[in-house]
Amino acid sequence: MVTTKHRYSDRGTRTLETKSITTQLGKFIIVLRMVLLYPVLIAWGDSEYAFWETAGVVVLASVSLITFSFWDSVVTFAVKHPLAVSIDIFISVLVMARAGSSSSYFLYLGATALLIGLLVDGVNRVILTGLLIAGFLLITLTNGSPNHTSAQQVVSDLISASIIVLFVILGARMRTLQAQVNTALQLATRNAREAALGEERSRIARELHDSTVKSLVGISLLSDTIRKQPDASARLAQAIKNAAESAVDESRQLLSNLRSGTSDNFEKLLRAGLDEIEVVHGISVELVINGCEVSTEHAHNVEKIIIEAVTNAALHSGTDRVRVAFTQSDTRMRVTVTDYGEGFRVRQKREGHIGLTSMRERATDIGGTLAISSTPGKGTVVLLDINQEQGEAYV
Repeated sequence: MVTTKHRYSDRGTRTLETKSITTQLGKFIIVLRMVLLYPVLIAWGDSEYAFWETAGVVVLASVSLITFSFWDSVVTFAVKHPLAVSIDIFISVLVMARAGSSSSYFLYLGATALLIGLLVDGVNRVILTGLLIAGFLLITLTNGSPNHTSAQQVVSDLISASIIVLFVILGARMRTLQAQVNTALQLATRNAREAALGEERSRIARELHDSTVKSLVGISLLSDTIRKQPDASARLAQAIKNAAESAVDESRQLLSNLRSGTSDNFEKLLRAGLDEIEVVHGISVELVINGCEVSTEHAHNVEKIIIEAVTNAALHSGTDRVRVAFTQSDTRMRVTVTDYGEGFRVRQKREGHIGLTSMRERATDIGGTLAISSTPGKGTVVLLDINQEQGEAYV
């Protein structure tokens, strides 16, 4: 078979991946927080480290490392339970108390403020910002500089608190811009699909106009002629019969052309859908068709199953690449969607996952089966198996 292989890596690297805007920024802030722990330790001086302070540093470093490594999972938890971030703030205050209101401590809190604005919204954002400022002011009051008068200290604290608020606002603004970009992409995607549908309708209309409609108009004119020339009815009846047969043949040819174009249209639509996933989620998708052609009645469900499987991989697996491969035998067609991400325990995912349920229902509708195999740390494979002899045959 001739293998059709299409990689989405080049376009993905040239296009701004919208998911990675906040992801990469968030990870950079996490790294910055870990780096800023070192000068805080230096600021402790030669004094002995208390157990709780040392344990706090270990906890903060561990939390930052875990967040960096499992960003999607940690962010999902933080969004659902935003006040859990207050624990991080409390530990930060405990650790930074010895360092006082040093610049490294302030920068650490500034990085935390950016994360609050980026990940949390509404009342929870206000509460966490207030806790962050309160922690900072507590340290400055406890370890006030002897070189500053009370008035100078108040002004300095107000300026510092204002800067923390600005960091939160900056993070929130980035969150808003991300939402606007996502909305714009959704609109662009919908418009592109509507445009493609309009082009397909126009093509079918042209085919009908240039073939079947002309034959039907001819039949109508011949019928009028019979009424005007009854003596020529036998000849005109034969002409009508010939025109009707021609219309039938043209209609069959049109349907055949539409059916033969199904695989081309299917591949174009599938590639367009995978391209959108690449742009939105910043992953590379490899599509291997292997010369397989999908029937008219199965094409829609097959496409939807593949798009759902690749989207799930992009959202939940942590992978940066997915492979979609078609294989065909005498009696069966198989589609395999493979990611190289974190994997999961299949039993835990089966319950309550609407996407997986929808995929299985679509597979059943076309007389196929859907199997999912996954191992934590080794990725996931989704296998769609369709009996070629059920419904319309594959060419």
